[in-house]
Amino acid sequence: MDFQTESENLLIWRLDISQLGPGHSDAMKSPSTLLFLCATTSLLAISAHADTVATAVSAPAFPAPAVSAPVFPASSGVHLNARSSSSSDPGWAKFASGSGNALFLAAGTLLPLVTDGKDGSQHAVRTIDALAVSTLLTSGLKILTHEKRPDGSDFKSFPSGHASAAFTVATMQAQFHPRQALLWYGGATAIAASRVTLHRHYTRDVVAGAALGFLSARLELKQQRGFILRPFIQSRDAGGAGGLTLSKIF
Repeated sequence: MDFQTESENLLIWRLDISQLGPGHSDAMKSPSTLLFLCATTSLLAISAHADTVATAVSAPAFPAPAVSAPVFPASSGVHLNARSSSSSDPGWAKFASGSGNALFLAAGTLLPLVTDGKDGSQHAVRTIDALAVSTLLTSGLKILTHEKRPDGSDFKSFPSGHASAAFTVATMQAQFHPRQALLWYGGATAIAASRVTLHRHYTRDVVAGAALGFLSARLELKQQRGFILRPFIQSRDAGGAGGLTLSKIF
């Protein structure tokens, strides 16, 4: 699927949402939603560039000689089509997909305990709850779709779990700290783009993962006491030192 088609689909989706009614139209104009759309558009552009570069690099300048592929037993676990990690992979993509992703998720779930005062524990639990929801949905879709990764390593390509988790955390923190929204969405976009650059996902995989993460977080914020960790989440109407004070989501 090329970049132009992805962009047109995103634009059509944006226009269709705006026709749903006044309430939904207002939601689409919220700063958090607009930032998400900007991040997704940037992700499409980065991914398209990565696909173009990968195609140009992989295209042979002359016919390659036919080589007989060795035959391995099915039980050997060898994937002939799998793309092994290469030293030519960009360093930023390796970091964003590995250590950077772990640091990003840890910061999004644990920093509130240090920076958010009396609401810190509830912000942390809310974020973990949203992350658990998006992870379950992502895992379920991977099983249902059974899509092969671009590098051929397995059949868990759609949707991207990295993108889903990163955008879940980014959306939660953008709600709690609006001034930091650009930073969180920028980090999530870099993580998602790295998965395409490393040939672990197609562009559609990371866009779907980003949308799933965003929607999971928005649904979490709309609930009085979350989903999975309900016993540990105080209602927004409960008041008290541990209560959450959230603005209207939709």
